[in-house]
Amino acid sequence: MTSSPVQAAVIGAGAWGTALAQQLAVSGQTVKIWAYEPEVAAAINEQHENTVFLPGAVLHQDLSASNDLAQVLAGAQLVILVMPSHVYRAVLAGAAEHLPAEAVMVSGSKGIEADTGYTMCEVAQDVLAKTFHRRLAALSGPSFAKEVAAGAPTAVTVASREPAAAQLAQRAFAGPLFRVYTSPDLVGVELGGAV
Repeated sequence: MTSSPVQAAVIGAGAWGTALAQQLAVSGQTVKIWAYEPEVAAAINEQHENTVFLPGAVLHQDLSASNDLAQVLAGAQLVILVMPSHVYRAVLAGAAEHLPAEAVMVSGSKGIEADTGYTMCEVAQDVLAKTFHRRLAALSGPSFAKEVAAGAPTAVTVASREPAAAQLAQRAFAGPLFRVYTSPDLVGVELGGAV
C-alpha cells in the first residue's frame, strides 16, 4: 500500500477492469472507472455492482464510475488501460487528449492487434505522444476477475522499461492477498498474457 493514495483511472469496465478497479480501491487508492455503457456506470455507482460484466461481486463503496473519459482521467496519476484489444486503439485515441502529462499508464488488456501484430503497449506507443512512452507498463498474471474481485490470493507481474513506473503500479495495487512483482521484460509479460 502506498503511503498516500494515488488517484487512479481505470479505462474499461469489463470483468477484468472492474476487478482491477476493485483491487485499487481495496488497497486505498482513489479510483474512477470508465464504462462505455452508461448502464454499467450507473449500476456501479448506485448498486456497487457491475451487474453486466461482474455480477455478484460487491464493489468498494468509494469506487465511482462514469462514461465520460475526460471526467475519469482528470488528475489521474495512474491510468489502467483495460479495454478489449479490438477497440484498444480507438478508445486510447479518444482518451489521448485527456491524459494527464505525468500519468503512468498500465495496460491490463491481453491480446495482439489483428491488423498490425502489435502488443497493446506497442499500440499505445503508436497512438500516444513520445513523452508517454517511458511511462508505459503492462500487467499480467495467472489471475481471474471473479477471484480478484472476491479477494482470493493472486500474484501478477507489472513490467515496464522504466522501473519507477512499474514500482508505482506495484505500490498502488499491492495488498495482503494481491502480490505484484515487477519486471523490465515488457514484451515478455505482454506476450505471455496474450498467449
